Amino acid sequence: MAAHQPDGYNPPHQFVDQLVSAGLSSVLSWRHTHMFSAEGEAEAENETRVSDDVQTPVPASALRQMFATGTASSPPTWPPSAGRRCTAASR
Repeated sequence: MAAHQPDGYNPPHQFVDQLVSAGLSSVLSWRHTHMFSAEGEAEAENETRVSDDVQTPVPASALRQMFATGTASSPPTWPPSAGRRCTAASR
């Protein structure tokens, strides 16, 4: 189970989940930062970019398929296309 982390809560810019499950968290670290930023300059073009940063020893190549990508005018695709709107990085 993951829990929201108060130190990573910065509305409306981001929130953070961290793995807290007893047992699993002792063998696997997982900290997931959800970031939101404004896109588009004209009022009619306002969009929100959603980016994800995952800090874990799990290889980034294994995480990419977990994150669907898309826009409001183009629904998420599965499997996601690399580099569209979502990023995953392992550290």
